Amino acid sequence: MVRHLDAHFERVRVICEFGNHGRIGRYGVNPRGDNIDRMAYKIADDRTKDLKAVTWQSSDDWYQHFAIGNYRVLLVHGDEIRTYSGTPLFGIIKRVSAWAAGIVPDFHDCYMGHWHNPASITIGNGNRVFITGSPESGNVYAQEHLAAQARPSQRLHFIDPEEGRVASEYVIWLD
Repeated sequence: MVRHLDAHFERVRVICEFGNHGRIGRYGVNPRGDNIDRMAYKIADDRTKDLKAVTWQSSDDWYQHFAIGNYRVLLVHGDEIRTYSGTPLFGIIKRVSAWAAGIVPDFHDCYMGHWHNPASITIGNGNRVFITGSPESGNVYAQEHLAAQARPSQRLHFIDPEEGRVASEYVIWLD
């Protein structure tokens, strides 16, 4: 995919955020950063060194922070918010609002995955949380342990870099 994007765009930036699916061992057994997602990102980065338009961003933090012009973004996996069932919208609002109060660098909107169902939530300061769907949600684990199946989807956003805002947003249904 990165090679395809490189062939069609002047600049391609890959923001790497590792999550619970790449975790090695049970939650809390090993450091969160010991993660197969991180290994996969590193391998992909190494295999695309020949591409001039591609840059990779990752850090050891539990979040990624980046900007598109004047639009500042907080990217988290989503597994930082604990729950036992379903998508905890109140918990997400509470946590992201606390992060926006100065816990992390200033941001306009927060993007997260993890919950498999797309959603958009406005937080107290007027900014939003965009929860991205999953390209796959029909597995036995989701059915048995979460009693949930989501339609496969991903987000597509167009950003106005001068105004620092989302200019247009779409949920792309993959089924």
